[in-house]
Amino acid sequence: AEKTSDWVLEQLYALVNARYEEQRAIILTTNLVDPDEMAAQITPRTVSRLEEMCDVVPVGGQDLRQRGFAGQAPERPAGDDAPRPSPLWDVA
Repeated sequence: AEKTSDWVLEQLYALVNARYEEQRAIILTTNLVDPDEMAAQITPRTVSRLEEMCDVVPVGGQDLRQRGFAGQAPERPAGDDAPRPSPLWDVA
């Protein structure tokens, strides 16, 4: 969704490549599942480097932004007494 420039793409590759060469961790999240789509966004060489150094861990679930109105906590289903983890941010 973002517009990129050649400079931004070069900086991204430099960051990914430096972490690769130093054998340091990197966490990447994306809603793109097709490597070709990702390559169109961040260049084939960056995707290639990421594929070389990363394990893919698919994560799914509901989009919490669509469960309630902005600024309101989502409704809990009736009878849902299961403990919930603490939120990363407060919704008042």
